[in-house]
Amino acid sequence: MKHLLARSLQTVALLIALAVPGFATESKRGFYEGDLTGGGRVVFFVQANHSLSGYLFDAAGDQVSSGGDRINNDGSFTMTTDNGTVVTGNVTFESVTASVLGQNITANRTPIFGKSAEIAGRFTASAHSPGGPPVKLKIVIDSQGNIFFVAKNGPNSVGGFGTITIDANACPSPSPSASPSPSASPSPSASPSPSASPSPSASPSPSASPSPSASPSPGTSPSPSPGGDSDDDEDRDDDEDTDDDEDTDDDEGDNDEDRDDDEDGDRRRHGSEDRDEAEDHHEDRNSRRFCGTFSITLIGGGTATGSVVFSNGFLLGDVTINGVTYSFRAPQQSTDNHLANISTRGFVNTGQGQLIGGFIITGGPKLVMIRAIGPTLAERGVNPALQDPILQVYSGSTLLRENDNWQTAPNAGDMTTSGIAPTNANESAILIRLEPGLYTGVITGANDSTGIALIEVYEIDRD
Repeated sequence: MKHLLARSLQTVALLIALAVPGFATESKRGFYEGDLTGGGRVVFFVQANHSLSGYLFDAAGDQVSSGGDRINNDGSFTMTTDNGTVVTGNVTFESVTASVLGQNITANRTPIFGKSAEIAGRFTASAHSPGGPPVKLKIVIDSQGNIFFVAKNGPNSVGGFGTITIDANACPSPSPSASPSPSASPSPSASPSPSASPSPSASPSPSASPSPSASPSPGTSPSPSPGGDSDDDEDRDDDEDTDDDEDTDDDEGDNDEDRDDDEDGDRRRHGSEDRDEAEDHHEDRNSRRFCGTFSITLIGGGTATGSVVFSNGFLLGDVTINGVTYSFRAPQQSTDNHLANISTRGFVNTGQGQLIGGFIITGGPKLVMIRAIGPTLAERGVNPALQDPILQVYSGSTLLRENDNWQTAPNAGDMTTSGIAPTNANESAILIRLEPGLYTGVITGANDSTGIALIEVYEIDRD
């Protein structure tokens, strides 16, 4: 009877997993950049597979505009920017092809890693200048040291693009100017590695994850959120606010009065902050902090220069636009999309004896690395270790990616840059950005070989 009940539960789990709506798939999330005639640029930001934003810097027509719309299931879209420009096109995993301003352009997806990857993202906030009206800022920073900028005051827009330089040596204050420093935090390294993850060992303790079954489906798991974002580019400044209203008295010791002064200085400079928001800068003394300076050539003439500090998911900075200085505090898009690192070790056999590890992503797209470890286990005394593991990643019954020997992957260079690529050439890995949903990693042995293997899923902290 118990055996029959277990079989029944497995069948129900499989049916539930297969019945989940098809949100789980490889994500197109990222920045796509292309050129316009006359020295202009166009930037698309794909938030999720169903929504995108666009930023047009038309140097020939001396105009800047932005907009957002839905992406259809076939990848096509039609977007109208805030000045009435219509953009039609198609989104793939590698590029956006579009018709814009009478031109057919191709905007290629930007690399994941690069000199400004630590603060890459999209930021939106109200910026304030003493004695003047606030303006709404839209800032896009890619991983290659490029910054794109739009400032709106009612129906009027000014913007342009340029470069941002990250200070690799020091970041003395979370405020770019000479105002009091909210806390003395250690300087970050130039290129922090992703979250520290344990090296494969003979008997790692896996995190709680869906129980593997014989078929490539994670089993009974909650239905994933579709990660919805209508993304009409009318961004909500407080949507991404990560305030948890927690006090930091223990961290700050007896420095309450000094902190109050610092926060008051922050509040004067960044007019949208209140005392509670200012606490974000103190919530973790060991949090990575990055400082940078930027210079932007504005469409239609003029320049914008400034400096920024990125810490705890917020970009604080000053920007001077044609002689007027504004201060801002902008949340990073999708700072709460997280997946815990998980691992499972087991014996890989032939047929239905493959090793399976299921995981779930909720909330928003996430960049992950899945690894299949075998020969490294042998170096640590595990016997018999699988000598040539093959790795597959499924969404339901759909195969998304497959790899045999990680160095053969088209993005092997990014795996190396991440700092957690496998150490043995015969081990397999897949670096992939995934939409919210249920996923399964499956390990088999090359040429029907058998042995003990380890399957791991790592969050790559780039979102």
